[in-house]
Amino acid sequence: MEATILHNCETSAPFDVRRGVRQGCVLAPTLFGIFFSVLLKVAFGDDLQGIHLYTRADGQMYNLARLKSKRHRKDFFVDSLLFADDAAFVAHSESQLQTIMDKFQKACDLFSMSVNAKKTVILAQGCSEQPTIVLNGAPLEVISKFCYLGSLVSCNLSLDAEIDSRIGKAATTFGRLRTRAWDNKHLTGGETGLGKWAPRAKLPGARSYAAAVADHERGILYVVGGWAGGRSLKAVHRYDPATDSWSDARPLTTGRSQCCAVSWRGSLWALGGCDAWRCLASTELLSLEDPEAGWTPGPMLPSARRSMGGCAWRGRLVVAGGSDGAASLRRVDWLLPGAEPAGGTWQAGPPLRRARAGLGLAELGGALYAAGGFSGREFLACVEWLPAPDAEWTMLADPPVVARTLSEPNPPSESPPPVCRMLSEQHPPAGADRPEENGQNEASAHI
Repeated sequence: MEATILHNCETSAPFDVRRGVRQGCVLAPTLFGIFFSVLLKVAFGDDLQGIHLYTRADGQMYNLARLKSKRHRKDFFVDSLLFADDAAFVAHSESQLQTIMDKFQKACDLFSMSVNAKKTVILAQGCSEQPTIVLNGAPLEVISKFCYLGSLVSCNLSLDAEIDSRIGKAATTFGRLRTRAWDNKHLTGGETGLGKWAPRAKLPGARSYAAAVADHERGILYVVGGWAGGRSLKAVHRYDPATDSWSDARPLTTGRSQCCAVSWRGSLWALGGCDAWRCLASTELLSLEDPEAGWTPGPMLPSARRSMGGCAWRGRLVVAGGSDGAASLRRVDWLLPGAEPAGGTWQAGPPLRRARAGLGLAELGGALYAAGGFSGREFLACVEWLPAPDAEWTMLADPPVVARTLSEPNPPSESPPPVCRMLSEQHPPAGADRPEENGQNEASAHI
């Protein structure tokens, strides 16, 4: 093999190439790509022996009748499929494929390349008889399926073999994970993102209507009060996820069920609730830095209530909704910080649009959200939000329709309450947008 060097528009005298690039050289794929493209151009030139692909990009791609229109369709000619050092030649007939192979073999001889007949096979699709393709006087092997770029191509134009292969590979991979993942007791659904609840140590005692709050700084979960044995409980329990164990914390000074618990300004707050039969307006707090010091009284709520939502928001302690024992409330109050941990003054905030007891109250992205609850007549699905302390609550969207079984009769046509029909377009959140071919047989060769 001879080569020349082009430098400053001048070509050197030809010289013999006696050594190629070393194995692993980064230039090898680039040089081979250039070399092979020139080889194919010499072999076929402007010859149009191959297959034509017709396509349209104006919809209804599976309507084959639309491909007969030459006005809108695009015609692509393909004579070879190349990937790295592999080449697959395609043709509509046995004679065309034999012509392509003869031309390719002749070009390889000119470029001092050899074709490995053992790795060259024929795959015929849609043919009633197996083709006979000859390379250097020897017939090439005809196969029924071939793995090309990781996918199985079959002679019967079916994807069954490809699907079975992928299912088998997936089953093998899942089987290899049985010991390390599926049967590993140290992995749980929550930790691996599989969405499954994992059991933890049981509470020291069964109860209902208890409040729970997390001390994120110390990684501790508190369960406060509750109802058991016909009475409201003073018991407070502490859970440590590191050891999966519960311990007793200092009890409340007043038994409380349906109370609200919030971690705010380094203290654990227990707000409102009810004792045996009465709603409470009292509050008490426990220092998280010195929990053994016990609970101390906090500022009284503006009104006695239970089943309200509570959270810390924008430097203030917020309680919303709830029930006074006779009706669900729209009332929202917040406590601004004072000089002492137990100090401060409750102030009235903007009322909720719907009266809610047993609601969920949470802060997200600087806004306050109130979700669900009981209005006194029905359970609620609507959600409202408060973007700022001086703003008004806004209904996010209509509540979703509750699914009914086939045995249930259709409910009477009744419009939802006006407040639940209010859409967020009236008071949209910041940044929200307003709505305003042919049947010829085919054969291919892979080298």
